[in-house]
Amino acid sequence: MKNTMWLIGVGLLIFSALIGFALHTSYNNKYNTLESEARARQEVSKVTFDNTWKIISSQAKVAERDRESFQSTYVSIMNARSQSEGDLLMKWSQEAQVPITPDLYKTLQQSIESQRNTFTTAQKQLIDIRREAETMKRNFPGSVFLSSRKDIQIQVVTSDVTDAAFASGQENQVDPFLSN
Repeated sequence: MKNTMWLIGVGLLIFSALIGFALHTSYNNKYNTLESEARARQEVSKVTFDNTWKIISSQAKVAERDRESFQSTYVSIMNARSQSEGDLLMKWSQEAQVPITPDLYKTLQQSIESQRNTFTTAQKQLIDIRREAETMKRNFPGSVFLSSRKDIQIQVVTSDVTDAAFASGQENQVDPFLSN
């Protein structure tokens, strides 16, 4: 009887250790997967942002001499909240003397909208990965196995206007056609 109790105790101890090891391995593997996915999604965001520039510049046939001024306009277009991106694009095309026909303008507008939506989707996926990892680290039993792991770091790209609105808690300029 004494040997049986001892064997049951040892068996339960071994079983508990195996369960603990399996949980530890499972949570760490899932966290590793999320870290890898976050790095990949961060690169997707960069590629999407870069691709937007390439699409717009090739459609507008931006000359090499105008590339630098167009890049600064492009960043403003991607961040546009206070002016319509069309106003910025037209202003740049007039200053750089790049002829933008109504058809080209429409194509550029569609490209900008499409690429901004793609970029936003990639950023949302990145944020969701971070949320999932943080939830795993905070909730039991993941908190036991992942408490020493570093948080997943991501870079979310926003505009100055968005940062100012969230810092102040107010967004007073809701008409996109008003200038700063």
